[in-house]
Amino acid sequence: MLSEKEILTMQNRQFAAESALRYFKEVKSVNSPNIPDKVCELYPQHERGSNWDHLIVDQYREKYPLSIMRAIFCSLKTGTGRCFEKASICYSSIACNPRIITNSSVIICDLIDYDHTFILITGKFIKNLFYKTLKDLSVCTMVLDAWTEDWYFPNLDSITEYRYNLRHIADPWQEEIRNLCKHSEFKQNDIPLEADVDSDPKCRPYY
Repeated sequence: MLSEKEILTMQNRQFAAESALRYFKEVKSVNSPNIPDKVCELYPQHERGSNWDHLIVDQYREKYPLSIMRAIFCSLKTGTGRCFEKASICYSSIACNPRIITNSSVIICDLIDYDHTFILITGKFIKNLFYKTLKDLSVCTMVLDAWTEDWYFPNLDSITEYRYNLRHIADPWQEEIRNLCKHSEFKQNDIPLEADVDSDPKCRPYY
């Protein structure tokens, strides 16, 4: 049985996630060049970039020191981004959302055995986020997957989801990525918020 405080915490996290993902629909679409073509044919809401988009992402990842701020800048400028770039955009929104910053940690995480990045919204002062699985975390923990533009509470049962309207219905592609994340170990992403511009002359605006 969830307490009123837990319900309010989860509702605030839901609101923050929906607000962050709304950016891709209402402000700027960011194509994901590594989404399989079949997914885009079956689920048109998932936009796949072109081979040129692949080159754009590879170019700025290789040419410049990768950081959250640079990923946001390049992704918004080009309209292209993989899971880390899209996660960085959502992170910039959620990490300063007044509804959740008082009692939540917003963490960018990577799967250990797969090339995938997602955002974890969980309790304050969580430690040792390495070789963890989602089931190790609390029931209030939320995953925001910016790449598939999905959010969910991995440890919440379906009855409680419906009862408190905390359910985001996933399409089969989102469900596949959810299952991958739920059954895989992950670690906290260690890419810095901003690259050290002074120490690296290559770190300049991407034009």
